[in-house]
Amino acid sequence: MSIRHIKGSTVQQASRLHRPTPELAWLIEVTNLVPAEDEFPDLLSEIVVRDLPALRALASFRRSIESRFPMPRYAKFRKFIGPIRPKMWSSATERYSFIRIAREVLRTISNAPNPGPLQLPPMGVYELGSVAIDSQGRILSIPGLIYQLLDRVEAARIRTCPVCGAIYWAGRIDQRACNKRCGHVLRTWRWRNGYRDHYKYQRYKRAET
Repeated sequence: MSIRHIKGSTVQQASRLHRPTPELAWLIEVTNLVPAEDEFPDLLSEIVVRDLPALRALASFRRSIESRFPMPRYAKFRKFIGPIRPKMWSSATERYSFIRIAREVLRTISNAPNPGPLQLPPMGVYELGSVAIDSQGRILSIPGLIYQLLDRVEAARIRTCPVCGAIYWAGRIDQRACNKRCGHVLRTWRWRNGYRDHYKYQRYKRAET
């Protein structure tokens, strides 16, 4: 699976603030409901491989969610997924798949070094989209929600925070971390590395004299 991704070639003003659309801001917020360092397994594929009957598959999915994403640490994520009950089964699994794939897609975009096709994870109809025939008998392409929210978005502003690993939107092109706290940590790291390199240089220089 691939998607074209274009990074602008024009020089942009670092001080100019570009805000994401509310929909894209929501997508980024959703992908960060599970901390970046936490594993996000494909639970649905695990269930399919085991070929469980419907009710047992539902129970297995519920147990996996409760054990891997316990309350209250994952309260916002669990609220997004919704109750895992027979009548809500389809909605819960679709939302889980959506947030997992969205995180992989945004990470792929944030780590892409150059313009060109992106190798994206396999997607279902909910994320990728579908094809239908309209009332006039013409083929109609219906993009999935992820494609709708990312269409024509400036790829260079979707980034992975080097401190906490969260996905974030760089409002300014020189924004190197997701928030002020991580920005301060990053500057501290760079200062320490620079000081260490400078100290080594001065020590070698003194040794040569």
